[in-house]
Amino acid sequence: MLERIPEGALREWEVEFEIDPWDERRADLRSAIVASLLDAQRCQIAKPRPPKEYMPYREETKRERAASQTPAKRTAWSRFTALWNKR
Repeated sequence: MLERIPEGALREWEVEFEIDPWDERRADLRSAIVASLLDAQRCQIAKPRPPKEYMPYREETKRERAASQTPAKRTAWSRFTALWNKR
């Protein structure tokens, strides 16, 4: 398969993956939503617990996300936009 993919497209995917991985890192969110719904139905509680209570990782706020923008991520984003603009 790698032999059939143009080099530019492969490089573009690598850079995009550095910025926003598309693997199963957020499977915990889907599981947490199901756990929250089941818990709310089973326990018949007035205020069900939100999914974030069932997640080992929580979503970052805008402030935390801005603080986590490392030079490597900024460089990866610059590479991605440069490759995108070459099209």
